[in-house]
Amino acid sequence: MKTFLPHALTGSRFDHLLALLCLGGMIALELATQTTISPLVSMACFGLFAHRMRPALVAGWVAIFCFISLLFLLAPWQADANLDLATAYIRFGTLCIGGIGAIALSVDRSRIAEGFAQPVLILEKLPAPVIISDAGGGIVFMNAYALQLLDTTLDAVRGASYFSFVAGEEKGKTVQNYLDFVDSDQSVLSDMILQLKKPSPRKAQATLVAIEGKHSKLVATVLWIVDAPSHPNPSPRAQP
Repeated sequence: MKTFLPHALTGSRFDHLLALLCLGGMIALELATQTTISPLVSMACFGLFAHRMRPALVAGWVAIFCFISLLFLLAPWQADANLDLATAYIRFGTLCIGGIGAIALSVDRSRIAEGFAQPVLILEKLPAPVIISDAGGGIVFMNAYALQLLDTTLDAVRGASYFSFVAGEEKGKTVQNYLDFVDSDQSVLSDMILQLKKPSPRKAQATLVAIEGKHSKLVATVLWIVDAPSHPNPSPRAQP
């Protein structure tokens, strides 16, 4: 079914179902006069929205939550209950501030994602196997050439170790060289030889490049097969 809403305002069915369940919980708490717990639950929902949704979608759901909360605040039975209006408006203001914070967090996450998108696209297009790993050797990213070279898939390498693809008696030395490079101030380490396991034992020349992140260092490894008779770097699998 076609939609006329901008892409930024649309989300998955699960996201909308989750938001509706959160909204129903907030309304149930308001009807049960749990006026202290209700804004806390709503702000917890905002944090969940900021983690999963696009900024425009977060803003839309925050506006709905705040509007319904305001309706309950102005409802006739609130006056009959002799509730402290000053406290009620403070709770409503706190809810609005929490919503603004959720929107800001979602915008920040979107900017980070956009910042990663272009470098990943460039690495994917490089005509050489590239592996990105963290300081401990955990694999963060592999381009199509690396997946082809190591005869593996994206699902298989999630959570895998960089060193699980290294074979031979030199594996311990490879691990030590990698960790020493991470701890050093070097930006590039070239001419390191790796004995690869898959799909058959063969040697590859590796160039390690340090990528300084905000909180930790990542390592980009560019591989080049040195014992293949021809076509040292494989062609990537055809993308569906």
